[in-house]
Amino acid sequence: QRQYLFQHLVQADLHLVLLDVGRLGAGNDFQQAAIVLPLLAFLAYGVGVAQHLAACRPVTAQLQQAEQGAGCNQRQQPFTCQLALFSATMPAAIKTIAKKHLKNPEWIRVEGSSSSTGANIRQRYWPVAGINKLDALCRILEAEEHDGVIVFTRTKHATLSLADQLQARGFRVEALNGDIPQAQRETTVARLRDKRIDLLVATDVVARGLDVPRITHVFNYDMPTDTEAYVHRIGRTGRAGRPGEAILFVA
Repeated sequence: QRQYLFQHLVQADLHLVLLDVGRLGAGNDFQQAAIVLPLLAFLAYGVGVAQHLAACRPVTAQLQQAEQGAGCNQRQQPFTCQLALFSATMPAAIKTIAKKHLKNPEWIRVEGSSSSTGANIRQRYWPVAGINKLDALCRILEAEEHDGVIVFTRTKHATLSLADQLQARGFRVEALNGDIPQAQRETTVARLRDKRIDLLVATDVVARGLDVPRITHVFNYDMPTDTEAYVHRIGRTGRAGRPGEAILFVA
């Protein structure tokens, strides 16, 4: 199916393609991308895509070629590729990517603060630390009615360790972190969405973009590194006007 899309995009039979770039940069997918990118007249991408492209030098080189108008479209007309970057927040790392790839961009900011949280999310904190956090988490889950739950930890190792401990206590739980292959991550999220598991222990890899309507609780098991990380974490609940609960463990 990917081969079909690439072929017809090159032949100008398609006008719009929604592309997951998670696999770009390896094997045939990169070779096909190297053909398509210089043909683009407009490219809009989000912050996750920008971070992927920045880490993938071969794709970045082709993107820069497209930006500079080095390619021609199927009618052999020179063009300049117009780029647009969308991001919920604009930390220094994303600004660096924007300055590198965008040409004299207009910065458009939607009214509101990037550090603001949803009004329908009830935020609480629990003074607890160390080995007591596991017991506190279990007591809250037993005492409060909940549906889907995301528990955020700081490290990849912590996701696996905590998931094992919760599973030993009878919870339906899986871990999610950056070391887990993309296909397996998607399967895990699908299992959460389909109610085959109830708890997801994750790093900040899912703090942006994940939208599972049944998430009622978000736990910051480990303290986030900054306010933006906190906002994105708890933003996994209380979406589309639904109520949500955010609980922060503090020492």
